[in-house]
Amino acid sequence: MRPKPTASAILALACLALACLPETVSASLAWEREAILTGQGWRLWTGHLVHFGLPHALTDALVLLAAGAILEGRIGPARLLGHLALAAPFISLLLLAAMPGLAEYRGASSLAALLAVAAGVAAWPQAGRGQRAILAGAAAFAAACILHALGAGIGLSSLPQGVAVAWQAHPLGAACGLHAGLSARAAISASHT
Repeated sequence: MRPKPTASAILALACLALACLPETVSASLAWEREAILTGQGWRLWTGHLVHFGLPHALTDALVLLAAGAILEGRIGPARLLGHLALAAPFISLLLLAAMPGLAEYRGASSLAALLAVAAGVAAWPQAGRGQRAILAGAAAFAAACILHALGAGIGLSSLPQGVAVAWQAHPLGAACGLHAGLSARAAISASHT
């Protein structure tokens, strides 16, 4: 019997709960370049949990829950949280290094991309006809990344007006998801032998 997706549900609920708190709370937890560079290291993790409003949080929470439930059912909550705990600061540090003009980042979309890619990679060998759905999801994700990179993906976001998508976080999350998915597949194979 597969475990229930408790970690995924808690993560999604945390994003939604934080979106309902006052803006001062979100601001104190957001990935903020100057704050991180002056020693507020917790923002490397918490910036992925706060959002620019409830619609933004809801979008990310739904993907976190759906993709996380698939992956968590295969690897369990501890491994899922382990992947996220390592990936969040890694993605944050890469954004810090690769995007010197980025002042603030909020959102779990990079973690959602991680979970979606990892779930697809982990599920691939047993997916059968579901492989088409995985490929379609991958194509839609790639198209959205390209549109956002070109500045044409404005209507694809649940961000408030005036807030730009930090699209670079999405392929970074997907790359971490590829690693997590391959690791999950190896663990699943090892447990079946």
